[in-house]
Amino acid sequence: MTTQYCEAQDKAYARQITQTNMAEYYRTHGINWDDEMFDDSWEHFENFDIVVDDVRVGVIRFSRSDDALYLRDLQVEPQYQNGGVGTQAVMWAKEYANQLGMSQLRLRVFPENPVKALYIKLGFVLSHQMEVVEEMMVDVG
Repeated sequence: MTTQYCEAQDKAYARQITQTNMAEYYRTHGINWDDEMFDDSWEHFENFDIVVDDVRVGVIRFSRSDDALYLRDLQVEPQYQNGGVGTQAVMWAKEYANQLGMSQLRLRVFPENPVKALYIKLGFVLSHQMEVVEEMMVDVG
């Protein structure tokens, strides 16, 4: 499996996969999807397609602070989930953060999301309990 991370150009695809993958969590927590908020984030985040063997299988998106890279979205097509794509993407995100000179990679996750177990396995720890989501972090540098 050859995985590449390429600058994303297709905002509509990123919006669709994010909205679809997150729909259950948004419904559970009474959160309404906001196209305008997504569009604004598209302009301010670093957006990458996840490409496996020349097939786009997801997106990964980041924002930055002075010392941390924030993994804002990691969305994988359902048929590619649980096959190592997410693990590879998180490992790449940790390397990317380190290359940028960041000391930490941070993210937010709904507590009931099964991907939380992957984050823990890859060294993330709970850093902040918020009202609806948990913030997790891992040192990278």
